[in-house]
Formats: sequence, structure tokens, C-alpha cells
Amino acid sequence: MSARGEEPGTLDLLDDGVELMTRCWSAVGVLWVLALPARAALALLLALAVKLGDLSELAGPTFLPRSYLVLLVGIATVHGRLVLLQAYRRARTGPGPSGWASLRVPSGDLARALLATLVVFLLLCVISPTLVLPPFLLPALGLASAAAAGAGPGWRRAVPATFAGFARPGRLAAVHGLLLLGWGVATLNLHLLVQLGSAAALQLFPVEPAGLVAQLSFHNPDYVALLLAGSSLCVEPLWLAVLAVHLDALRARSSGEDLRWWFEQLRRQERRDAA
Repeated sequence: MSARGEEPGTLDLLDDGVELMTRCWSAVGVLWVLALPARAALALLLALAVKLGDLSELAGPTFLPRSYLVLLVGIATVHGRLVLLQAYRRARTGPGPSGWASLRVPSGDLARALLATLVVFLLLCVISPTLVLPPFLLPALGLASAAAAGAGPGWRRAVPATFAGFARPGRLAAVHGLLLLGWGVATLNLHLLVQLGSAAALQLFPVEPAGLVAQLSFHNPDYVALLLAGSSLCVEPLWLAVLAVHLDALRARSSGEDLRWWFEQLRRQERRDAA
């Protein structure tokens, strides 16, 4: 872990993020339960977009109602992220509410997170044809929730607080590179787990082997989309923990909190040496 008064590096963010995540497993489970429907719906919607191909079809009766459904169930995902981020803050500052009380989040935080997430999502939809710019906006999907609590009162600060999290872009890019590598490893492991499960199902149940193999292959867009969605849920708690640590470091640096803490530690050490 990085020492106070020092700017945390990429590995420091990951180290602190892993420690936070391992102290909040119950909140991680809440995120998974709340985010699973929206993630599955989004995965199937993207797979459908690939199948349709023509942009004109995306405004038709097949695609548009499903996109509205994704936005609706996405509210649960944002709520789950705020529950987890709230647990992370309590793990760093001290004990907080437990049980059902821990599932409540301030309505202002939820409104700011929803607004910022919607703005980022719309920006991603607009610039997605470029294929180059979308990856630079992906961190903003997490920062929209991570920055909600510290944005201050009022909804107007939601979006500026989200993009203020892009300070130290080099560190942010490096840690996301490592997280993307972890996502790839999680995807491969999840695929192998599914293949083992399908092999066991073939032995235990009268399932048509050819049909099952065709469904659980990379030639099936629905399977690929659901596989990526499932593996993204595996790494999302660590992603949010890393973003929370990143924002804490930025706020501490801008407010001078780290320097005050560091100088106080130096004064205490000097008093101990003098004694």
C-alpha cells in the first residue's frame, strides 16, 4: 500500500483495491445480484445489434423496446455500485450500518450517479462508430458512480465530477490496461468452466451434443456476449475499488489532507526522537 504523502502508483491502486474488495464481500454479492439482469440484457442487446447489422434496424420495433429495458434495469446496477462504493468508504473510515440498512444509499448520490451514467452512456452511443474513442470513455462509466458521493449537493456537479476523475490519465490508463488483462483471463476461465459444465451435463442428461456444442461456442454471438458480460461482473468489484482509491488520492492531494497527515507524522517522529 502507498504511504500517505506519496502519490500512489498503478500497483498501489491495485493493491489497495484488492484489500478493499476482500473486506466487503457481502456488498460485492449485492452488486452481482443487482447488476446481473442489466448486464445480461445489455449483452443480448449488443448481440442483437450485431445480428441486425443495418443501422436502420436499430430504430425498429425489435431493438428499440429492448434498449429501453436495458436503461430501466440499469438503475439497479447503479444502485448496486453505490452500495458497494459505500461499503468501500466505510471499510476505509470505520464501521457503518450493517444488515438491510447498508443497502440504503442517499437519494442525491443515486440521482447524480444516474445522471452522469446516462450522459456517459449517450456519449458512448454517439462516438461508438469511431471505434477509437469509446475505450477512453469506459472509465467514466465507473467514475460516474464513484464520484457521486463527493460531488457535493446538486445535480449539476455530477458530470464535471465524473470527468474530473480523469486527472492523472497515465496512471488511469495503466491500471485499466491491467484490468483489461484480468478481464481477458476471467473470460477464458469462465469459458473453460462452462465447457466443463456442459461436458458434465452431456454425461448426466440426455442432451443433444451437437446442439449444445454449437450453442456454447464462439460462433454464437449470444454466447460470446453473455460470456463477456459474466466475466465483466467478475472484475467489476475490483474496478470500482481501484476507482474509489484513485478518487480518494486525487481529493486528498487537492485538499492538502495527505500533506497535513504527513507533516503531523513527521512532528510526532521528531518528538519521539527528542524524548
